[in-house]
Amino acid sequence: MAYIGRDIQYGVLDKQTLTGANGVKTEWTDLMHGVGSSSSLIVSVGGVVQEPDVAYTASGNVLTFTEAPETGDTVYVVYLGKELSVATFADNSVTTAKIADANVTDAKLADNSVTTAKIVDANVTDAKLAASGTMPAWDGSALTNLPASGKVVQVVHMQDGAVATGSTIMANNDNITTNTEGDEYMTLAITPTSATNKLLITAKAFFSNTRSSGNTMSMALFQDSTTNALAWSWTTTETAASNRRMAVIDHYMTSGTASSTTFKIRIGCDGAGTTTFNGANSTRAGAGIMASSITIMEIAV
Repeated sequence: MAYIGRDIQYGVLDKQTLTGANGVKTEWTDLMHGVGSSSSLIVSVGGVVQEPDVAYTASGNVLTFTEAPETGDTVYVVYLGKELSVATFADNSVTTAKIADANVTDAKLADNSVTTAKIVDANVTDAKLAASGTMPAWDGSALTNLPASGKVVQVVHMQDGAVATGSTIMANNDNITTNTEGDEYMTLAITPTSATNKLLITAKAFFSNTRSSGNTMSMALFQDSTTNALAWSWTTTETAASNRRMAVIDHYMTSGTASSTTFKIRIGCDGAGTTTFNGANSTRAGAGIMASSITIMEIAV
């Protein structure tokens, strides 16, 4: 009978004879084609076709029988289908020319995978920055790649324009001033972030004393309950009672702790009299805007 249409195409099914049947061996690992399942093969043992997944299983290049073929049995397979291998790309084999620009989307990039070396400076324009929420915190906490040494980690400050008085003498000699001399007028606490960082402590105070017989006013810096002063400063000798004076202390030290620590300012005269802090004769000067102060900066090392 005539056939209308394209000629029938006949395929060739590969056959492989397996050797080595000995009544013990159940597994052959030398299938010449990899297969995806047991049904991809017709398996014959001694002329009897075997049932897939019952008499045998097959995967890849391995054929396994449930029972070992007997010695002398002829074993062969006919390949109905072959396992397809999916090509994989070698490392560094895909060039940029093979990737369409529009296909490199956010979904294709791992988080934090784009380094600064991949961004041209001139391409970081206003248009590339969101309207808000993308800049580092203005307190500097989110800034990176800054030199570790010399960076100001934190600053604490206090100022006081109120008047206060005291009369405890503070000696002017070559001995270290102690915390029983003078009167305490200012304190400021700081909690360093590192015991090895540096602290720069700046204190400024305005004061006077009723003493007028050529005595000297002094100011000393103390830490917590430590007896001896960390630093000491003095003013010019009094020539008249209640002359107004100013003293400044700049002290640079290793913090020595990562716990809260308090710095204190004491002021006194080396002769009997009444000291007035931020004024004269027990009266405030400058309506409070002439303020004494302490500033502490923590500096990374």
